[in-house]
Amino acid sequence: MSSEPHASDNPSNRKPSLPSLLEKIKQKLLSAKVLLPLLRDRVQRYPVWLAENGHKIDPADKERYVKQLELYKIIYDDLQQEKPTDSTEVKSLRDKKVLDNMNKLHDYGQPPDEIADIGAETPPSFPMGNPSSKCPMMLLSPEVLLPILKNLLERYPVWLAENINKIDLADKERYVKQLELYKIIYDDLQQEKPTDSTKVNSGRDKKVLDNLKKLYDFGQPPDEIANIGAETPISFLCPMM
Repeated sequence: MSSEPHASDNPSNRKPSLPSLLEKIKQKLLSAKVLLPLLRDRVQRYPVWLAENGHKIDPADKERYVKQLELYKIIYDDLQQEKPTDSTEVKSLRDKKVLDNMNKLHDYGQPPDEIADIGAETPPSFPMGNPSSKCPMMLLSPEVLLPILKNLLERYPVWLAENINKIDLADKERYVKQLELYKIIYDDLQQEKPTDSTKVNSGRDKKVLDNLKKLYDFGQPPDEIANIGAETPISFLCPMM
């Protein structure tokens, strides 16, 4: 294998792969700078709203809202612990915990309209119940992901066949599992139809998001695969970034 550098070896020439796109988006969405002001508003206003309206709403909705509030408090407390001196490992563990709890929020649906409408300063990509939230939906849309995944699925098997005897056994196992997940996500996204109900779309989005999260456990794909020439910039997916 030639050791001569190629233009694509320069990080400045590389375009983001699916995992690196998701990582950058996740880092923005989970930053304390973005989330703490919004969470502070909800943690302050939600108990007041529940006290004033708890007796007027369906018991099932009340239970759902109470659980939402509990999660907001947990996420808020976790983010408040962030320090500039935190190690990468500490940040990663906290981000994972925050992301897991944010995903749980989706199980409880939208908060009351009076709470969801938390002010004009709410970024359009805030993924915590704001009706104007667009970034998560854009991120999971077939229009964004299918071309990237199609490229990966065409090139990854070829790369594995050519390099299978040159790589570490642990890396080989990791890459094979990555490829399996890319196939599953691709197949799920291909099933989307314009006539799908909100329930069907929500269920599929949750499954896709869960599998995208699993990709992080397997790290980055090989450099030759990560440099897939994806044309979708971060600023298009999430304008706030």
